[in-house]
Amino acid sequence: DGGGKYKGKHQVLTSTATVTVNVLDAQDMPPSFVGTPYFGYIYEVSVPGSEIYTVSAKDGDQGNPNPIYYSIVNGSDGVFDINSTSGCISLSTHPSMLKNELYEIKVKASEVGPNSQPLDYDITTVTVRVVDLNNHPPTFYGENGPQSKFEVTMYEHPPAGEILRGFKITVNDSDQGANAKFKLRLVGPSRVLRVVPQTVLNEAQVTIIVEDASGIDYEKGPTLSFKLLAVEIDTPERFSATADILINLLDTNDNVPIFTSEYYIARVPENSPGGSSVVAVTVSPLLIKICFSQTM
Repeated sequence: DGGGKYKGKHQVLTSTATVTVNVLDAQDMPPSFVGTPYFGYIYEVSVPGSEIYTVSAKDGDQGNPNPIYYSIVNGSDGVFDINSTSGCISLSTHPSMLKNELYEIKVKASEVGPNSQPLDYDITTVTVRVVDLNNHPPTFYGENGPQSKFEVTMYEHPPAGEILRGFKITVNDSDQGANAKFKLRLVGPSRVLRVVPQTVLNEAQVTIIVEDASGIDYEKGPTLSFKLLAVEIDTPERFSATADILINLLDTNDNVPIFTSEYYIARVPENSPGGSSVVAVTVSPLLIKICFSQTM
């Protein structure tokens, strides 16, 4: 109050009261997605109906929020569906039918009023990646399908650098990306042959080339055996495949006769009859016998 004197003193008297203001929410805020960005994955083993990702949006008006309905507006390519009330995105086809490795799906969250009238909305992007599983080892193929043994017949001493054209070998890993990367190598007599290429992604024609012709010698052995290995590089499983490489050699006339000794000593009794054997001289691969033609 204005105050005044009371009992000889100037006094101002006051009083207080509490006023509570209740704020009513108005529908003036659009919905918004929470937990963005969104990333989902599809695997080879996924089946139609598999859940990819669930988006979530809330009405910005907290007092009396309206229900939210979800829809896909772009990027589905007809292979994704979304539950309009839960926001769950699912696969509608088999993974083998997918054409892309990456999909960017535009999802719309719409706020619906009391009379089902559409109100504000928000749009977000869900990135879906198709993930390859490393479930296929490298495989060697011949002309008639998968093959684990390859054989060829050839003459000894081919020139260095010659391609062994008798082999028709293809190697393939049907996985994708890093899961299909592997190395090739030959295990056998050192530096006799080499394999090209040495690193393969997905598939390649295998070429075997002569590196050291001195090791391809019929006299050292009529056959040569190798192991052709394909071993994955960047995968934890390190899948591999093995094929036998067998080379049958044909002999060529490339060696002169050789005596088994530099000299021979023979003793002949003086009364030996004609036709008696004097000494046997061996010339690889021949055996020569020297005999008397008359009696001494």
